[in-house]
Amino acid sequence: MHWYVTYNEPPNGLYESQVVEVTNFIEGDIGMPVQLIAFVSIRGFAATRKQVKALSPDAIVLPCAPGFLFIRWHFLFLIPYLLLSRPRKVVCRGSFATLIASPLRKLMRFKLTMDARALMYEEEVAYGIFPPRISGDIRQIEIDSLRTADQVTAVTAEMYDYWEAEFKLDFHDSKLVIPCTVTDKLLREVDSAKVEAFKRELGYSDTDIVLIYSGSTAAWQSLDRLTDWLRKMMQQQPELKALFLSKPEANIQALMEEFPDRVQNRFVKHAEVPIYLSCADYGLMLRTYSRANSVGSPIKTAEYLLAGLGVITNRNMAVYRLIESERVGLVVNDFDLLGEPIPKPSRDVRLANREKGELHFSKHSKEIRAKYAELYA
Repeated sequence: MHWYVTYNEPPNGLYESQVVEVTNFIEGDIGMPVQLIAFVSIRGFAATRKQVKALSPDAIVLPCAPGFLFIRWHFLFLIPYLLLSRPRKVVCRGSFATLIASPLRKLMRFKLTMDARALMYEEEVAYGIFPPRISGDIRQIEIDSLRTADQVTAVTAEMYDYWEAEFKLDFHDSKLVIPCTVTDKLLREVDSAKVEAFKRELGYSDTDIVLIYSGSTAAWQSLDRLTDWLRKMMQQQPELKALFLSKPEANIQALMEEFPDRVQNRFVKHAEVPIYLSCADYGLMLRTYSRANSVGSPIKTAEYLLAGLGVITNRNMAVYRLIESERVGLVVNDFDLLGEPIPKPSRDVRLANREKGELHFSKHSKEIRAKYAELYA
């Protein structure tokens, strides 16, 4: 028996694809029983617990104090469950979950793995995402969790480079890179007849080239720069249209007002995203430089490719190397304009994009399955 521990993460579509589907995959495909332990805020605990249970009926859902209060004492909640199940390995998603489990590592004799998804300290430096009461402690929390863990996984090799240079850590030969993998729902191709009908509903013709952005309106998404880049590209290339799958936002609204017949903004349910993606030609992944962005592996890149889209990204993102080497999109310097018109992808190109997406971002690919098997051995 292994455990997978999460801390203060909402049970949304991302949680379903990145946590629940992965633990189900480990049990069903790898053959290793995994118990999901989810710490969720005590505020609205009953409702959130119900949501988690709807996604993972066997999950153990525990309360955590709001605002990261008393986090170092949350390990007490784990003791009775540890005594009952005695897991051989506890995999923790991120620094906070690792911090909770670490005091019990030696006492309960389990191997502790930190499943690192991002550079927590650099995200705080760039975007100030944590409450003031703990913002000054984030660097040390990240260092402590990395040092305490017996094993650390990362979504890119560049994350290890950063930790070794910035925190003076040495991972020797224990590095295990597992990129963010896509939901299995995207592996099922959307019916082409439905896609064509839906494209007509959206007002797209066969000659339109549709650029889609699917994601949040958070600061790290650089929507001010992205929309400015789009504005200039659309002025140069009349057949370009843009579709934003996000909450309404000022920069998007301004672009819609400038191009009312060419820009749309829709905020849709997670289950509806695949058909919208299938109506587009390219997914947009352009962000300003930050150390966090430069080493990350955004799940949207994988989702775009699995939908058959090319990815338009810049060299501020670690993923540009994959896009460039596999020829599955277009890469720009910072937010420079492309020197040539964006081409309409053929059906063969879309199929190739999808195949490369499955190879690099599907849990079922030979390479990634082997990495999960190694992690949960």
